[in-house]
Amino acid sequence: MEIVKTSIEWAKAEVFSSQVTILLGVLIVLGSLGFWHWGKTDVARGFVLPLLSVGVLACVIGISFYVTNSNRIKNFETAYKLDQKEFIESELLRTQKTINEFDGIVFKVIPCLMMFCALLIVFVDKPIWRTWCISILLLFLLIMLIDVNAKARIQHYHQELVHSKN
Repeated sequence: MEIVKTSIEWAKAEVFSSQVTILLGVLIVLGSLGFWHWGKTDVARGFVLPLLSVGVLACVIGISFYVTNSNRIKNFETAYKLDQKEFIESELLRTQKTINEFDGIVFKVIPCLMMFCALLIVFVDKPIWRTWCISILLLFLLIMLIDVNAKARIQHYHQELVHSKN
């Protein structure tokens, strides 16, 4: 039964992380509105749509993870009571798959895309390109900020599952 408490604690931490993502998304949207209202230059006005898009996307990502992990909290105890071995096995598979996705996408692909955006900022002298690249970099930075913590949590949770299996 101890592993269910660990599972619920992990999911609650993910819910909190989702709330932080939503909050940061809202702040980015507010920043976009600030550029729209007070922006006088082409660059300031150029930030409106990119930041709005990034902020809304961050909110959507946060809400989807919030809903997913809130539902997990409700289902963990029921699934464990139905079949303890199956619960642990399915969680082990899910956590390992997620860890592999972190290693492949978040910590390899996203940094390469960040470098590409940074190079575009250096070599392209159009304000709209620069504002989009800076906004995309902000989104990628937000994703990495959240996911570096999420990876550490899921690795710890995965180890707890392995120990409970043995």
